[in-house]
Amino acid sequence: INEVLCPGWRPPVNDSDHVAGCTNGAYIYGFTQAIDALGAVVMGKAWGALADVHGRKVFMAMCPLSFALWGLALFLSSVCKGAEVGLILLSAVFSGLFCPGTFIFATFIIDTVPVEQLGLCLGLLSGTAALAFGVGLPVGSYVWQQLGPSTFLVCTGGSLLTCLLTCALPESLASPKRGGVDWSLANPIGTLRAFIFQKRLRALVITLTCNAYA
Repeated sequence: INEVLCPGWRPPVNDSDHVAGCTNGAYIYGFTQAIDALGAVVMGKAWGALADVHGRKVFMAMCPLSFALWGLALFLSSVCKGAEVGLILLSAVFSGLFCPGTFIFATFIIDTVPVEQLGLCLGLLSGTAALAFGVGLPVGSYVWQQLGPSTFLVCTGGSLLTCLLTCALPESLASPKRGGVDWSLANPIGTLRAFIFQKRLRALVITLTCNAYA
């Protein structure tokens, strides 16, 4: 984001190196993460409820599709001067609202894996995601040095390919298991009520929140 807002920017070594307007990237990035998280809070439970009715893979494919649009927005923001911040924030809103999150992938595993192997397979999912970040960040940095803003188009292409591969997966939720959506629960107010009245859910949320802050 710093490269988009101020191409060639590097952290200043001292005050004399400071360039006005080129140190807002961290603030904008933090704001986009907050928007993304808020969108997940508002829509996450609704997407999960819909996935229980209409199947998993459609909603699994929504995440890489939203990442593709995020990459395209970042590319446009790097070439459309004057609209950078607006495009970045708009893409964050879209990603937060329309990317259900990794829990949809976890439900796919739960549907298809024997109970006694769930821990192993979910651990593999978590490890794979961590490995992707560990490998992707240095590779992305190298590609940026070679291609510049066109790197965002590479990201968009990779996300679209992931979306297509996800759509090619077999549906994990059998039709007889599908039912109606209880919209009294699949909304932010229902989520808050569940947090207040369900002790186990409340304990899990508090634990995960403490872990995230740590």
